[in-house]
Amino acid sequence: MTLVWADEPAPAKPKVAPSKEQMRIDAEASRVNNDDAYRHVVAVKEKAAKQKDVIKLTCVNDRLVQLKAQMNIADSARASLLATLDKDGQESTTAYADVTASGDEIRKLREGADACMGETELSKQESGVEVDRPEIPDDPNTIDPYETDPMVSVDPPGYASPYH
Repeated sequence: MTLVWADEPAPAKPKVAPSKEQMRIDAEASRVNNDDAYRHVVAVKEKAAKQKDVIKLTCVNDRLVQLKAQMNIADSARASLLATLDKDGQESTTAYADVTASGDEIRKLREGADACMGETELSKQESGVEVDRPEIPDDPNTIDPYETDPMVSVDPPGYASPYH
């Protein structure tokens, strides 16, 4: 019997590696998705250039540079995966993990480029905002409820001045 402490995570179940044919299909799908992400980020860059917004353009360019580097990593991992699929061993599962990790990173960079343009998912969900605030406490047009006689007026104190 294995004891698990309350603050420790439960032991993870071992993941079953996909078949070689499934790895090949996923690698091809990853390549297509990566190419789509690249074309999308380039289109977002052109949109930022048309708006002549330097901040957005710089942000999107940063994501594009990172995306190109991740695409190079994904391409080399995919080539390694396809080369090791015919062999028996652990190399193909390691290369498959690299392909999926780089695909996830490319997806995040695409979402980051959209966020640079202000198209985040959170802002699409926001609706009208109502703000409840207290009334202005020192409003001269209102009568102070704590004042005993509203008809009695008190002059404000004079300010000390060296010229007076």
